[in-house]
Amino acid sequence: MAVPDSKAALELYTDAERFPGPSTEGHLLTQHGLRVSGLLFPNPGEGSASLLVGAQGDGRPVVIKLLAGAADASTAELRPGGAEAEACRVLLGPPLPAHVQLVPSRLLQLTLGPEHTSTAGRAPGLHAALGMPRYASSAASMVPLPAAVVLAQGRRMAAALEYVHSKGYTHMDVKLRDTPLSSACGRCVGGSRWWLGDLGSAVPVGAPVTSTTTWFAPGNVIGLRAKPEYDWHMLAVTLVCEVNRPHWKELVIEGGCTPAAKLVAAVEELGRRGDCEDLAAFLDELLSRAGHTAPPL
Repeated sequence: MAVPDSKAALELYTDAERFPGPSTEGHLLTQHGLRVSGLLFPNPGEGSASLLVGAQGDGRPVVIKLLAGAADASTAELRPGGAEAEACRVLLGPPLPAHVQLVPSRLLQLTLGPEHTSTAGRAPGLHAALGMPRYASSAASMVPLPAAVVLAQGRRMAAALEYVHSKGYTHMDVKLRDTPLSSACGRCVGGSRWWLGDLGSAVPVGAPVTSTTTWFAPGNVIGLRAKPEYDWHMLAVTLVCEVNRPHWKELVIEGGCTPAAKLVAAVEELGRRGDCEDLAAFLDELLSRAGHTAPPL
């Protein structure tokens, strides 16, 4: 298998480090009652090799994400899983309010002893994984939705972000590809529901941004201090893109990101569409939260 550049090679190496061996699968079964059937993305390049598919003891399908960062079992501070696990402890540890549509993930701790023999050579110690429901699809894979449905789902996403911010965190990677779509639900406009998922980029407010999808950000924010305004900007971009498929890139992307001026102009254009007035009004609220109330210079 060939990789196009050094960045792709590094990503492949990182994925290989997380690739589960038979011992890892055995530990998931014996320690957590989860049966693993293989990779979520069996073809390289389609997705991360750290994502596995499996089932709970009652047969419910799950996705298991193996996290980087092990802890020494002999130390007093047992916090494996790195920054993503810590975000999950803060955001998903307490019971979530009913209106908060964060993917309900369970933080799993794996104790691997000296007898562990993995194809990836995982060291003995404490490792972490996330167990989460396997949803029917993602919002990005759906056909374009009417403005009224996008508005209803956008409000749910906003409620989830408000909860994240109330816990002192920023999500930093709001986009449709990471928005799981649940199956039919009678209470949901459009018969389905968007969920805010993937906390791999989440960091505390004020901490340096370590990763994001730059296309949806207002600029290159890597290394800058994380703030809620970035999340509101990215949610606004996500909703604008959803009602402008398949031409959203031409509409909002400039220099590899979505500058505030391009986003504001796109929202103004939506306000002139007869079926998007309510959505445009909601997007105006998001622009205000993102700090884009004044016309960009």
